[in-house]
Amino acid sequence: MIKIYEACAMLNDEKAMQALLAPVPNSEGLRRVLKPGHSMRTQIYWKETSKAHYVLCDGKEVRLWTVTDVTLQQAATIAAKCDDIKEWDAEQFHAAVSRALGGEVTRIQ
Repeated sequence: MIKIYEACAMLNDEKAMQALLAPVPNSEGLRRVLKPGHSMRTQIYWKETSKAHYVLCDGKEVRLWTVTDVTLQQAATIAAKCDDIKEWDAEQFHAAVSRALGGEVTRIQ
């Protein structure tokens, strides 16, 4: 069953950022590019765990969505559907995943 986990942390809270990024592969490199005042979005696929991580930073807060049990192709399709999101929030991300995978997914917070 595909599940979506969501978490967030303030960029200036180092302890919270370490906890947020702990499950993300190669998070040290990601942490270096997450900077105050710098907005960005990226995704990381981890083949060994079949998890896709989607990161959104508005320059103050970092949001992380983890989608479980997906293939590389499914992760890429989700990323493409995310390009259509104008106002980022949990509901919009969840809807993009549902559109990408063509069905119901379980949202876990």
